[in-house]
Parts: sequence; C-alpha cells; structure tokens
Amino acid sequence: MTYLLGGKFAAAIEAARILREMGVAFSVIPSSGEERIPAMPSLERFASGHDIPILRDPAALHGEDITFISVEFDRLIHPARFGGASRFFNIHFSMLPAYRGTMTSFWPIILRERTTGVTLHRIDEGIDTGDIIAQRSFAIGGEDSCRDLYFRYHDAASVLLREHLASVIDGSFGARPQGEAGASSFPRFLYPFFPKEFRSRQLRLMERGDVHNILRALIFREYQLPLVDGERIARIALADFPERNRIIPTNGGELYALAIDEQPGETS
Repeated sequence: MTYLLGGKFAAAIEAARILREMGVAFSVIPSSGEERIPAMPSLERFASGHDIPILRDPAALHGEDITFISVEFDRLIHPARFGGASRFFNIHFSMLPAYRGTMTSFWPIILRERTTGVTLHRIDEGIDTGDIIAQRSFAIGGEDSCRDLYFRYHDAASVLLREHLASVIDGSFGARPQGEAGASSFPRFLYPFFPKEFRSRQLRLMERGDVHNILRALIFREYQLPLVDGERIARIALADFPERNRIIPTNGGELYALAIDEQPGETS
C-alpha cells in the first residue's frame, strides 16, 4: 500500500506531522499556489525540509493500491483509476452535505450562516458526496472576512485530523452516508457573476447587514478586494476602528472601512 498526502498549507502540514509521528512512509503532492499566501506555511517546503518524497502527478500511481489523504488538494481524484484495495479520504471545508464543492469561505458569509465547520469523509466518484467519518463545527465571527474564515478552517481541520487521522490509517474508523437533506453546492462558475465593484449610491439602497456581509465575503487580501467608488476595501466593520479611513452609508446606518491603494497580493 502506498500512502499519499495531497494538499496545501497548515492543515495539510498537520496531517504530514501526524503521519510522521505514526511512522507511516508517505509521499506528498503539493497543490499549486502556495506562494500566494505567504502567511500560511507551505506543504512543499515542509516536505522538502523533512526529506518527504514529492510527487507531481497522481496519475503516476494509476493501477496501484494507495491510501490517499486530501487536505486542500486542488485536483479531482478518480478512485476507479487506482487499485481495487485503494482508499481515498478528504478534508472538506464545510459541514457536509452543506456547501459541497468550492468557495466555502465565501458563500456561508453571503448567506448569513452563523456556523460552519470541517468534514473528514471518504472520496467517491461524486464531488464531496462520500460517507462522513467525522466533523468539527465552529461559529463564524461576526466580523470574519473570507480570508479570516479560510484560516479558521485550517485551524479546525488540524484539530479534526489530530483526533481522527490515526483511525483512518489503521482502518478502525466508522462512517455514515451523507444523505441529501441539507445538501447544497455553489460551483465556481457562479462566482464571476457576483458583483465585486460597487458605488456608494447603490449601497445606500441596501441594508447594513447585507452590505457588511457582501464586502467581508469578498475580502481576501492575497487574492481579491471589493471596490467601492473605485477604492479597494481591505476591512469592513460594524463598529469604528482606529485605522478606518472612510465611511460607507447604507439604508440601515453606516459601515466603517479601511481602503488601501495596493493591488490584491501586494504587501504594504
């Protein structure tokens, strides 16, 4: 049996640490784009620094029996292409079956969710439809941005892996079917249709809570920032804060914002 860990950033590194502690010989397939978030540790750098073999393409193992653990892996894995004794597992950033697929740091804020979580589940031929092994929920902070939520997913996933990865490796875990009650998904192709540039006169017509949710759901400084009157909004808040340099009026009162000049991905 070949053990393979695919993914990126903090939670994937926690999985690597656990496997090393268990004495499991494994390789990693780093997801692309780790350089985009310097504040997050890199799985590829961790593997290189600990002499863990790095594989670039899972197709190299087609036909072999593998145990594959996905923690923010950026490609689809098709179990039927591997050996019949293979096993496939994923950490998904939501409380499945809600929010299957992508953009799970964006849609829960837009849709006014108060809680979310992470799920350890089997991988089948669907998209995040496999049997659930374990879950961990947490509250979405009232001022959390998309970026904040993404980092909190990694924290929760690291705890979940620490609690349950050993049972996945030794086969002692239990699992239950997801079912379809409460299932939802918002494929990536929907996201380009969501507005990301606004005028104050538009936001004045909207309720304060809705504007707050929309803007904070669009704030992920390394990737994107919403624009209001041509200014990039790096922080939006219900209460005033010292760095605030503009006020955004809404139908239900004012919001307090930090506008910056940098392009997404730049650092000041």
